[in-house]
Amino acid sequence: MSIKKVYKQYPEAGVSNSKLMVISNMTHRNPDADDFEEAIRYFDSRFTP
Repeated sequence: MSIKKVYKQYPEAGVSNSKLMVISNMTHRNPDADDFEEAIRYFDSRFTP
């Protein structure tokens, strides 16, 4: 099953406020600094009043 298909099921499972980041040619490695920073900024924004 593809991650996009699983992601679309999140709301049915009660998961809200999530973000799917599609990174070209990612394979099985760590993201580069820019993509990692984008993810961290997203998490930080969720907890900022």
